[in-house]
Order: sequence, then C-alpha cells, then structure tokens
Amino acid sequence: MEYVFYPDVFFLTAFILNLLSLLLTGILGRRKGKIKRLAAAALAGSVWNLVIFLTPLLPPSLELFFTLFFAGSFMTSYAFSLKSLPEILRADGLLLLSVFLTGGIFLFLRESVALSEGETMAVLLLSSVGVLSFLKGVVKERARGRERYSVWLYYRDKKKEFTALADSGNRLVEPVTGKPVSVISAEDCLGFCDTLTSILYIPYRAVGTGRGMLAGTIFDKMEIFCDGAVYEIERPIVAICRERLSSGNDFSMLIPEEFIISEGRYSRRS
Repeated sequence: MEYVFYPDVFFLTAFILNLLSLLLTGILGRRKGKIKRLAAAALAGSVWNLVIFLTPLLPPSLELFFTLFFAGSFMTSYAFSLKSLPEILRADGLLLLSVFLTGGIFLFLRESVALSEGETMAVLLLSSVGVLSFLKGVVKERARGRERYSVWLYYRDKKKEFTALADSGNRLVEPVTGKPVSVISAEDCLGFCDTLTSILYIPYRAVGTGRGMLAGTIFDKMEIFCDGAVYEIERPIVAICRERLSSGNDFSMLIPEEFIISEGRYSRRS
C-alpha cells in the first residue's frame, strides 16, 4: 500500500490543531494569551510534530515524554507567559486533555463522517470560532458586573465624579418620557445638588424592598469613561435614594447597562 505524504498539509493540520488545543487550554485554565504568542507556540509545536514524524529516532514512549514535557511545556509557558513550574505542569495537563479532545474530534469527523482533511479542518475552525465567540461573550458578560466606570455628573455649573456600576437589573425609566434612570444616594448630593429646581417622581419595584417612588431630576450632562472613550448623555435623569448603594463603598452610582452596550445610541468621543 502506497502512502503519499504531504508535509505542507501535515504541518498546516498540526498547526491548526495545536492552536485550537492552546485556545482550549486557556479557556479550561482561565488563562489569557495574546494571539501572536498562541500562534508562535502552535507554530513551534507544529515544527516539532513534523520533525519527529520525519525522523522517528526515539521509541514512541520517549517521543510522548519529550513532546509533553519539553515541547508542551515550551508551548504553554510561552503562550501564557508562565514562570513557575507548578503553573507549567498544570497547563501541560490541560494541554494534554485539550489535544485528546481536539484530536479525537478531528479523527471522528475524518473517519466516521468520512470528511476529507480540508473539510474536517474547515468544520473544526468554524465550530471553534462559534464556541470561542460564545465563551468570550459569557466572560465579558460576567466581567461587566465586576467592572466599575468613572462618571462625571454635571449640574448647575458644578460637576462631581462618581464610581458607577452598570447594573443589568436596573430597569428604572421615567414614566412620561421612557428615558432610562440612573441612581445616586442622597449622601453624595451634599454640596453638589442639595436643592433641586424641579423634581420628578419615578416609580420603582425591587426584590425584598417592595415598591415606592424615588425623587429625581434632570441633570445637565453625564460623561461615562469606558475603554478609552467617553460616552456623553445629555440631560440624563438621575434618581436619588436615601440609602447608600454599596455596603462596601466600591461604587457610588448605578447607571443603566444600555449606556455602555448600546453602540451608536449615545454620543461617543475618543
């Protein structure tokens, strides 16, 4: 039986599988790696795979040992900038698991579904892009609840800085205009907006506290600093509550989440 070996196809296949395995290792180990470092590590692993395939000088057991503890350790330490031996060994174990998963899926698609290598790689790449996009969205959504934003609030030629939480549970709206409502505490109004020229009453309903009315007003402007840009909201409506918003004092304002995630709806400058 004659077997035709194409080094370029083998190298490309190994590179894609190594890259997917490193991405999966980063997800499982909650490690972030720059795409350039991940690609360079996958490239180095592909070179090693090609070398040991073309020059099988070592027994299979030794090849596995050197692949895992030398090539694998280099790949994980470089891709994720690991320094300590325990971190590298843990990443090696996750990389081995990832290789089994991606390699097993590759063989299943090629052997059981009878796809060509090109078709198999295309399916793997498309599936990986979808899964990684979903996981990135999940991570970003979880991180948003922990992220704080610097906010400047303007009122009557005065301005004050607040540390704001973009609250996904904040569904407060002014009933007449339907505009979203932010919240600050009365304590933070001292010396800033002690007296209000006009008052709006905003109905609210919260878990554990029943329902009621919050007093609020229209401020002149709000600036939200986010990811190197500034979102400007003209004439924002802000409600004032009696209690402090955070028991740990890690934020002093609640802003609607749509101020952060609604691209193009609010004016933005770099």
